[in-house]
Amino acid sequence: MADLLADDPDALDKIRADLVKADADRAGRRGTLDYDTAAPHDGLSAANTGWWLVDAVFKALGLDSYLRRQRRERGWLIDVAAACRLLVAQRVVDPGSKRRAVLTGPGLLEGPNVELAHVYQALDHLALLAGKVQGKARRMVDQTSKPAHQVVFYDVTNYFFAIDQADADCRVSPSCRGLCLVGL
Repeated sequence: MADLLADDPDALDKIRADLVKADADRAGRRGTLDYDTAAPHDGLSAANTGWWLVDAVFKALGLDSYLRRQRRERGWLIDVAAACRLLVAQRVVDPGSKRRAVLTGPGLLEGPNVELAHVYQALDHLALLAGKVQGKARRMVDQTSKPAHQVVFYDVTNYFFAIDQADADCRVSPSCRGLCLVGL
């Protein structure tokens, strides 16, 4: 630091000015994304931004950096973190098979692009780390003071089962006569 100031006494002021300019430039590049949900979707444009929330939580839990570090340390040739991000995001945004996740993954705006073969290879690597990944996520949830990470509400109304007999303690309706659809 002393050498820097000896060569140029205004060096710190110049660095500060450069940082302020960089921040202003970055702020100037921000904008809004408009999407008309009433307009028909052609299926070709990447319009799904809902996965960003899932990805932000994935990264806030430190899973992205942990899996990237594991890749470097273990010498894996595939991007396990990208495959995991894709599978987790698609499981929440558009549940389906792993193949479907890869096929519809390009519809995630700025989402990870992963080949199906790499997804299956990543699953082998993730199986080795399953306990550690879960433990890391749990520790990060415990450490955070942000309420958004403490409770997760997940809509599972698309899962149901039908019963063919009345249940003695049916709480849905006494008149259902065993034909109730009960959400899980």
